[in-house]
Amino acid sequence: MRRQGDLVAARSRYQSSLELFRAIGDNISASKTIAGLGTVAFREGNYSEVRILFEEALTYYHRVHSSFEMDVPMGMLGAIAIREEDY
Repeated sequence: MRRQGDLVAARSRYQSSLELFRAIGDNISASKTIAGLGTVAFREGNYSEVRILFEEALTYYHRVHSSFEMDVPMGMLGAIAIREEDY
């Protein structure tokens, strides 16, 4: 959905998925879903939400000791910092 430009549907599906992953305690899938929500927010131009979501995704990755997955949230936080001229 996100890649086809239907951000409303993408957001809805990510949110539904996130609820399920949290309910079953699947932190890796939850963190990836949060990152997906962050990407939707980025495409919508909602940079304050992007920052919150990707920081939350990083918290999940730290919790499960998955440094491999941290590249996307770190890159997106960097992109937001550049857009906001927060050097």
